[in-house]
Amino acid sequence: MKILSFLVSIFINKRREKLRKKRGISWLADLLIYSSSYDYRLLRFITTLPFNFIFSNLLYTVAWGDLNYMEYSPQFAWIFQAFITFLLMLFFAYSPTFRSILIVAVVTTIGRSGLTIVTWKIMDNLINGPVTNMAENFKQTATGITCFVALQKNVTEERFTLAAGPLEHFIQSNIAKGIKISKKIINTIKVILQPFKDEVEEKTEEDELAESLKKYKTSIEERELLKNNIKDIVDVQKTNISDTVVKYSKFRSNLVKKMATRMEDRCMEIFRQITTSCVSYLDIAKEACYTKIPNFIGQHICPNFNQEKYCSGISEKETKNKCDNLISNNSDTLFPVTFDQEIQNFKDSSTHITEEMAISMHMKRIDGERKTNVKLMGQLSNMIHSEIHYIQIAIESMKEFGNLWVLMFVYIIFEDSVIFCRNFLNEIEFENYYYTWYFWKIDNERQKSKKTYLYPLTNAEKKINKIINVFGKPIPKEKKAMKLPFILWIVLTFFVIGVISLDHYFYRVLNVVNKYGNIIYDNSGSSKISLNITGEGIFVDWMREMLSFNYTRISNNTITSNFCNKSPIKPKYMNYFQSLALPLLYMLFCQVIFNYLIKRITVVYILGYMFRKRQKTRVIYLYNKILYSRENIRKMTRTKIRFEAKKEILYHQDSALMWIFRKGYIKNYIIDRFFKLYKCLLCEERYQYIKIITCNAINCPGVYCYKCWKDNNNLCYACLAKTDKVNSEKTRIIEKEDVYLEKYKKIKDSIRESKKLEKEEKDNKK
Repeated sequence: MKILSFLVSIFINKRREKLRKKRGISWLADLLIYSSSYDYRLLRFITTLPFNFIFSNLLYTVAWGDLNYMEYSPQFAWIFQAFITFLLMLFFAYSPTFRSILIVAVVTTIGRSGLTIVTWKIMDNLINGPVTNMAENFKQTATGITCFVALQKNVTEERFTLAAGPLEHFIQSNIAKGIKISKKIINTIKVILQPFKDEVEEKTEEDELAESLKKYKTSIEERELLKNNIKDIVDVQKTNISDTVVKYSKFRSNLVKKMATRMEDRCMEIFRQITTSCVSYLDIAKEACYTKIPNFIGQHICPNFNQEKYCSGISEKETKNKCDNLISNNSDTLFPVTFDQEIQNFKDSSTHITEEMAISMHMKRIDGERKTNVKLMGQLSNMIHSEIHYIQIAIESMKEFGNLWVLMFVYIIFEDSVIFCRNFLNEIEFENYYYTWYFWKIDNERQKSKKTYLYPLTNAEKKINKIINVFGKPIPKEKKAMKLPFILWIVLTFFVIGVISLDHYFYRVLNVVNKYGNIIYDNSGSSKISLNITGEGIFVDWMREMLSFNYTRISNNTITSNFCNKSPIKPKYMNYFQSLALPLLYMLFCQVIFNYLIKRITVVYILGYMFRKRQKTRVIYLYNKILYSRENIRKMTRTKIRFEAKKEILYHQDSALMWIFRKGYIKNYIIDRFFKLYKCLLCEERYQYIKIITCNAINCPGVYCYKCWKDNNNLCYACLAKTDKVNSEKTRIIEKEDVYLEKYKKIKDSIRESKKLEKEEKDNKK
């Protein structure tokens, strides 16, 4: 039973049932038309869920679809979309205020509020369409240019080879041979000169080693100096230095002196090595003696292996004297008079040969430079592709920034929608100057009750109260609001046309170049030469190996540029029409021309349907406002008529057409039918002759419309004013007394009934 009662409560509302039966309307009409958004809440929540799902997905696509920050993973992106959609769906179904705000936001986005969003979508389509197409064509053009440059380089090289004949081939084929033979000669010269080259150096590693050995004398020499009673070693060194200066004084150059000193050092080095070996062998023999021979015998035999006895420093001194005598006695033989000049000439020749060997290796630098020039073509291609890549990155960044910009404007639209709905609910005069079917329903009910009604509204009343039809022409304020969107539309349209035209003509130029730009390079020619060297000998063989040459070249080739010519990408004009032309037309009609109509429909029909009670209150307020304004205007008009009638200054002002055409066919069938020349005294509205009633009294200028004539009980108000039947206290001729009492009774009954209904509603709420 509880479940059944719960299901019944979903479809049936007790308070609404009483009102529905009292008014005699159906349940569906009460649900869709008469009930408010807060009635049948659970039923509305269930029935609006499918629509809410579609609407929420659409809203997500417009607002957050381009900025899903979880799009790096399809699963997380779907979770984020489902979360946003489900959240919007629940709020949309549960809250009437949130539902109205969302609907108003979507509807106003169709109009001027979505101008920025549509503009960015057009720019996005422009980037994805013509701009991307031009970038791809530019990329192909850049690739073709580099291909043409490489092709031209090959053609130039072929022409140069053919024009230069065998010279280049001779150099290319024999440079390796020349370098190889030159290396052999250089190595041979180095082998010959290297031993002598070290001798002609003023200071070598051998000299540095000899100086270090002289600086630190061996302990054997020091012991010999002590045995010979020479205690002052410094004095002996000075004596040796002075002897050396005297001994080498006959040499003029330092280089020869250095060579003599070097020979003496080598002589002494021979003895030092012998002495070192002697000491080493005696140490080994003494150790072996003590090890192998018994101790009592070894003490008598082993000490005979004495180093000082066999490796005496006196032998070193004798050897040194022999070396000095050898150099001094044979100095003329070893070092002749011309030896200084010969050594200097040898040194200069070796230096010159070394420089020549360095110069012969210069050919490698030229070959390296040519390789560098070849690499520049690849660098040029890489630079072009990198620049295009940077442009693509900039375009993608601009698109992401534009998506963020669109999201910001979506939030601004929501904020404007909240303010719009708040003004509609709180300010009764907000956009409240449209007459609707409910407006005329109230007027029709008053007319049936024989009360004062408004139909028809005069032009003066419409102008004073700013009353307009929902589907009428735009007012000056709305026309002024069209200027800025129209200027933006013109600028955007010309910009789109310019970009599409640029894409079109760029494609046309590339297509013509690709079609008629095929270049054929035809090279033909021949070169023949031979060189033969005859003779015998080493030098002749070397020349024959290096310079023997027999060359024949025949060139007959054709190079075409078809490989470099790539067909450009054709613009997709149908896609441009769908993605650019249609949005521009939509912007022109919906957001520029008919934007005012969308706003009117939003106020009157969308918000009016969602907040029915508020809309009825607004319409009643507008009706009472116009009715009050008409009563005041009628009072002022009647006062004016009474004053002018008593002063006898009331007259009808005829127009020029009435003076020209007083009678005849033109007046009866043209002027009286189509020209509004007659002005009603009460409402001061102009009508055609067939829509007015004139007073039959003589010299009475009274002209009335049917409405005013009927409201005045079919009497002329000017005549009543002249006869004093109306005055400031009695401004109108009222109906009969019984009719008046009947109307008064109906008014009291209606007030009593409305109070009773209000009391019942309060009880039901409690």
